[in-house]
Amino acid sequence: MSDETKSSSPTAPKPAQAVTDGTVPMWLVAAFLILLFTSAWTFNERGGWFDAKVNQPFTSVGHVMAYQPRMNENPQVRLGKIVFEKACAACHDSSGIGKMGTAPPLAGSDWVVAPKPDRIIRIALYGLNGPITVSGKHYTFNTGMVALGNVFGDGLSEQEVADVLTYIRQAWGNKAGPVSVEQVQAVKKEVGKRPNFTPEELLKIADQ
Repeated sequence: MSDETKSSSPTAPKPAQAVTDGTVPMWLVAAFLILLFTSAWTFNERGGWFDAKVNQPFTSVGHVMAYQPRMNENPQVRLGKIVFEKACAACHDSSGIGKMGTAPPLAGSDWVVAPKPDRIIRIALYGLNGPITVSGKHYTFNTGMVALGNVFGDGLSEQEVADVLTYIRQAWGNKAGPVSVEQVQAVKKEVGKRPNFTPEELLKIADQ
């Protein structure tokens, strides 16, 4: 056969490449979902998100939130919550249960729900330093509470102090009366400028 005949002969077709299926196997999807569910359950049960033994009498975050006051019923409470999240929640926690070694609980605190708010007004305005007993339990802290009120030229305004104390006295199941800006002003006028209060000093002030 001549070279010309060879060159004109049709070439054999190349075998077609196999097409691979890109579908993820169902067993792999099922295994992933099981792993995701197991991880979420483990985190929820053992991740330290909420420990009922530590946060008694509350048994869950939902339990705490159920005791929050209704924001639409009192504008002062709504404004007070905003101030609390800005100035207080970092130490006392948004749930009001406090933080070990940092700040005592506000939820259920006998200091908070006292008939007269003169003591907690002083705490907010001037700060607090020293061990304190709250509802029968003794607490000590690494540092004292700083003054939040505008006594030394900075900090919260008189209205903000009144609002945040009103919120604290009505949140997390607390049931106490509101705090007025006039009450805050009266304490500032009576006390003037001074360092932090101690619990012993505050206990000399009538709360009835």
